[in-house]
This record gives sequence, C-alpha cells and structure tokens, in this order.
Amino acid sequence: MESAAFSRPKPGEDHNGDAYIDVDVGDFHLSAVVDGLGHGKEACEASDMAVEIIAANAESDLSTLMDRLHKGLRGSRGAVAALMRFEENGRSMQYIGLGNIDMHSTNPEIRPISYGGILGHNWRKPKLFSYQCETGDLFVMFSDGITSRFDLGAYKEMRCEDIVKLVVSELGKDHDDATALAVRA
Repeated sequence: MESAAFSRPKPGEDHNGDAYIDVDVGDFHLSAVVDGLGHGKEACEASDMAVEIIAANAESDLSTLMDRLHKGLRGSRGAVAALMRFEENGRSMQYIGLGNIDMHSTNPEIRPISYGGILGHNWRKPKLFSYQCETGDLFVMFSDGITSRFDLGAYKEMRCEDIVKLVVSELGKDHDDATALAVRA
C-alpha cells in the first residue's frame, strides 16, 4: 500500500483547523481526516485533540473509535471526521464518516457517505461501510476546504504524495483550511 497526506491552514492563518493521521497499526492501515469547526486556534485545538484520540485508540474498530471521538471532543469546539481502515494488504476497506469530509475512489463500487453532525456536539451515529478493494484502487479523502468537483481519474497514475499536494494547491479554497489524504491499495 502507498499513502500520503498534505494539509495547509487557511491563507493568512497561523493555525490549521484540519488534521490527519495515516498509520500502520498491527496488520492494518488506518487513515483519518479531521476538520475542527471553523478555522484558527480553537479549530486547531479540536482537530489536534481528535488526532490524539484516534492515535490512542487506533486498534479499536471504527464504530468504537467514532464513539470515543464524540465523547472525547465534548467541551471543545467540535469537529467532523472520516476514517478508513485497510486490512488484508489493502484487499478490504472500511469507512465511517461524520460531517463534511468527502472521499473519492477510482473504484465505482466504492461510494460511502458521511452522516451529518458534529463530533462532541450533536450527531446521528454514522454507518460503517465495508468494501472489497482491487489492487491499484485509489482513495482520496479530503476536508471541505477542497472543492469536491474533480475527476480522480486524472490523478490515478500519479504517486500519492504528488496527488495530495496537487489537490490541495489546485483545488483548495482560499477561505478555509485544506487537507487531502490519498491511499492506493
């Protein structure tokens, strides 16, 4: 498997309200994109707290991990997040999302959705999606600071590191933090 992530704060801001984690944990790979509400210092604190919770509970199943995020972010500004877990050397993938984190895939059979809500505030427990992957399937998860109107097929031959930098620089919005995370099975 190949993966990479890239994030930048809203232009003119010192703090990035977006965050990500992309790690191997035992026999699986865990990727997440988090967006603290708004931007600036308080959004950065919420997203950093979420990444700490994910890292401390990375071995948990995704539904339990999302519950822990919701409970752990109470009293904070709140955040939205999406998580992907790859097992069997990238042959199976699970996805769970809450809020406006989006994901595109080159596999037309893989189209999960994120449920509405805010971690730490109000939410409707999100659904866990499970899929079988093909070798070479590409997944790009991204915050709402990136326009969702792009064709992932245009990037499928590129390295993940180049994809995320290009997506953030070319599709990132000037009025928000922007984060992209790419995984190739």
